[in-house]
Amino acid sequence: MTTDTTHAAKATYDSTPLHAVDFGTGAALAIHGPDGPVSKKSLALPRVAGGKTPRDEFRLILEALLLLGDVVVESPTVGSSGCEPDDVREIVSRSDHRLYTLSARCVKNYRMDFGLTNPKSFVKYETVSESTQEEAHVLDAEILYLIATNNRERLRLWRDADPCERIHTSVRPMDKRGYRDARSDEFMALLPPFASLPGELQAVLAGQKGDYSRSMAMPFAMALTEPVIDDGPPEKARRRYEKLLGLYDHGYPSFYRRATVVWMQRNAKAAAGVTKMADVPPPVRKAAWKTTQRQIRMLFHLARASA
Repeated sequence: MTTDTTHAAKATYDSTPLHAVDFGTGAALAIHGPDGPVSKKSLALPRVAGGKTPRDEFRLILEALLLLGDVVVESPTVGSSGCEPDDVREIVSRSDHRLYTLSARCVKNYRMDFGLTNPKSFVKYETVSESTQEEAHVLDAEILYLIATNNRERLRLWRDADPCERIHTSVRPMDKRGYRDARSDEFMALLPPFASLPGELQAVLAGQKGDYSRSMAMPFAMALTEPVIDDGPPEKARRRYEKLLGLYDHGYPSFYRRATVVWMQRNAKAAAGVTKMADVPPPVRKAAWKTTQRQIRMLFHLARASA
């Protein structure tokens, strides 16, 4: 490999070759395979009259790589490339190989775990050059490859199912009103009385006045009103609530998902005895996710019981 990989364990993979694609327009696009970085030129992509659009480029690269083996991308990649699900479905259906996805957060978390800077997060600063950006994409493609080959349980087959529908997209304008309006009160009434919560939930959800922190708890109260929660067998309602919140590795990005991350970070920093997430060891963060999942399930059941 041409990229420094001393931060990672040696990749292991099965007999099916795998290529990881960190998708970006032009030179920002990077591919990593069993033998290291792969240039677009080596794929001998056909020309497109008028020049390739990002959609053309992704389709052609996907077709070329699926001839060689399996492909893995971050979960938002297909949509951000401009491809329609029908495009991808048609390409995959003609191949004997598979298209996998990894969580959109896996590369960022990997960089954090191994103390690797992420220049793509600082594009507004003049000190970040285009060459640095290209190098970042090359390393990100390698990170995707290493995660996919070392942690195959994190791979998910690509499918074009619609994301879980949500009627709420943010806490606005309640946050601008200090969560002290009639609508906020209606949502908070769906949660059990704060004093009735187990101590571990109070520790996470407490405000400064011995009651709920409304900014913390509001998304979880709002989620209880989403129609999808009750759109199916009652015994599956909790699972639909978890999916709605994006509670797992492949959770769909939303303000709900961001709220679950804040919850996890509170648990992680408390467990590690630190004030910054950068100081939380990876094993503690992983344990904090499990604790957060259990606590959110607990809150759901308590809210349903008090309704």
